[in-house]
Amino acid sequence: MIVCKVCEKQPHEISEYVTQAKIENITPVEFVQQEEEEEEGTFNPTTGFFYCTDCYTKIGMPLGTA
Repeated sequence: MIVCKVCEKQPHEISEYVTQAKIENITPVEFVQQEEEEEEGTFNPTTGFFYCTDCYTKIGMPLGTA
């Protein structure tokens, strides 16, 4: 399961990710995984954690993955 390391929400529970995924015709999980591949996102495929945008901002936008 893929969840935000801070708020523990899954991608399908985050409206921003649901909206972007619909635009790209992919699932919210695929969106999180794709962000890591394309834009140095925060998703860590080893742990299944990522930082959602809100949490990432709140914790000071650290470099690297969750």
